[in-house]
Amino acid sequence: MVVLLLAAFVTVAVPAALSPGISGTGSALPLPAPPPPGSCITLGPNLSTIEPCTEQHQWEVAFGWPADSLDPASESATDCTAIGLDYTGVAQLQTIGDWSLITTLVSQLISAPAAERAGKRGWTACAVRPPSTQTWSGSLAALRSIGDRPELFGQCLDSVDVRIPVPCNLPHVAQLLGLALEATAGSTDDRTHSVDTSVKPQCSELVALLTGAADVTYGEQLGAVTDAWIVPARSSAAPAAAPFSARFGCSLYVTGDRLLVDSVIGLGNAPLPLG
Repeated sequence: MVVLLLAAFVTVAVPAALSPGISGTGSALPLPAPPPPGSCITLGPNLSTIEPCTEQHQWEVAFGWPADSLDPASESATDCTAIGLDYTGVAQLQTIGDWSLITTLVSQLISAPAAERAGKRGWTACAVRPPSTQTWSGSLAALRSIGDRPELFGQCLDSVDVRIPVPCNLPHVAQLLGLALEATAGSTDDRTHSVDTSVKPQCSELVALLTGAADVTYGEQLGAVTDAWIVPARSSAAPAAAPFSARFGCSLYVTGDRLLVDSVIGLGNAPLPLG
């Protein structure tokens, strides 16, 4: 029995010992490239799927980096917001006169799913989407007007006095449209006069422009309010006459008991979305 086992071992082991083997060094398979800018994608746990932008999807790619090409500490990595604003054109649309419009575009770095990376190595992309949604259809690239994607503008609030943002598709009492900054000097009365004679009319103009309504009160169902935050400047002048900067907010709010359940930007003369 011992002899037979030894013979069997020899017949197997000797040919293997005589085999020359394969020379050379191994190399890793190339990792998938990032989805190109303009791609509309859905991320699964293992794979990403490029969808037609007319179909429901999760993200739209504004820029991408192959594996190992993005330094997490680089300006590109930390400035996805600016990349998204430029890609969508929102950067060019968010200023009207002295007002800076509130924008709610979501810009975020996303990473390759499990099957498209090796360990922690894989592509990275700066991707954009509208707020308050998991999937959506259409493209955000190179928007030409606010009316193209009105949901990207204005911040809905559950209180006029305390600014707590809520998704615009949930019940809310107000919508902050824009902010303006004014630097001037004078007494408290001068500041109040400035708000009454300058900022409030501009706020009314902003409301008319963004809603597109002939009657911006929608039959006295909406009101406009201008809030001011006074920021004193460093000065040796007496407090009453010291220079100051004031940041003004222009908001719309409902006047009755019912709540808004959607954005009023681009609503036109349609009925108010009241819940």
